[in-house]
Amino acid sequence: MNISRITLCVCALAFAAVLSLGSCGNSEERAAAAMLELARSDYEHGRYEMALRTIDSLRQQYPTAVKARREAIALHRDATLKRSQEDLAQTDRLLSEANEKLQEAEAIAEAAKEQLNATADQLTHVTRLRIHRDSLRTRANALEAIIRAINEKNDQQQ
Repeated sequence: MNISRITLCVCALAFAAVLSLGSCGNSEERAAAAMLELARSDYEHGRYEMALRTIDSLRQQYPTAVKARREAIALHRDATLKRSQEDLAQTDRLLSEANEKLQEAEAIAEAAKEQLNATADQLTHVTRLRIHRDSLRTRANALEAIIRAINEKNDQQQ
């Protein structure tokens, strides 16, 4: 956790503490708004996972802060979209690498089969590489479905 993040957390907590000492009417809404600003800051700095955790905390701690919770829903969706897009890009890179390794291993195993000296270790290695590739494909498909669902939801709300 860097210094600016720590400072921001301390300020948000201090702000929330001051608000809790004030009137009860809007204090929860103001404290939730401060927490929402913290989540927005995390989102704007590319800390999507931290923004999502802050939003989850806001939802638990301030169940009656309707305005902040409503805004948090949209921010949660945006942070989930960005996180999923980053995860998909990384998964695509890993999938490409896995395909290259698999093709190399398959070529070696196939050559060994043709010479009738393929070993169990070679064939097991190829099988494990296929399993790894398939798990990456499954992950990519799931992330694509999440992204598609969020985009459809965003299109419906516009």
